[in-house]
Amino acid sequence: MCGEMAAEIPHLPLLLGLGLDEISLPAAKIPEAKKAISQLSAVECERLLTRALACHERTEIENLLEQGQALRPAQPLLTEELVLLSSESRNKEEAMQEIVDAFYIAGRTEDRQRLEEALWSREAVYSTGLGYGFAAPHCKTDAITADSIAVLKLNHAIDWGSVDSAPVNMIILIAMREPQKSSRHMQVFSKLARKLMSEGFREHLLTVKNAREMTNYLVQQLEISLL
Repeated sequence: MCGEMAAEIPHLPLLLGLGLDEISLPAAKIPEAKKAISQLSAVECERLLTRALACHERTEIENLLEQGQALRPAQPLLTEELVLLSSESRNKEEAMQEIVDAFYIAGRTEDRQRLEEALWSREAVYSTGLGYGFAAPHCKTDAITADSIAVLKLNHAIDWGSVDSAPVNMIILIAMREPQKSSRHMQVFSKLARKLMSEGFREHLLTVKNAREMTNYLVQQLEISLL
């Protein structure tokens, strides 16, 4: 593509979302464009394009571009900074807030309240306590900057309204961005639920001592892509 639009940095996410892999622009613009492209996530560009195509007004598209969500570097689904293995949370509310705070500290949300509301909305439909001492709260929301999994291991078991009435020792939270072309969060959730039926899997999670080991183990067991 050549022309003035190709030289406009804010338009790059839409162009890449359309699948363009060659653009022509003034030499003076090349360094800025290369830097911007290096920070783009192809997946986020496609999502942004999908949202833009659903807009009815030019101002709606401009607002999407101003948010700059596609210009954030791609982030792994699971990272050590979202693995907390010694939580002092004493109830469900404190545990949810601790995980949401971890998202904020990790730069994965700029709106803690909206993320927490999305999690509680899902919880209101049915408890995400899966039994065996594990809970897997999950949601889809654009309050986060990237699809994410977080782990919270509790020092004191808490009530979660689990199907077997057993208190929860570990929480594995799954949060995915809107919109999604597929039910990715439910796919990960279903795979996790099946794995938790294995006593060996549960026991290994409870004995893990550090965030790196937990991250590597879940990536392997859930067969998830880090991006």
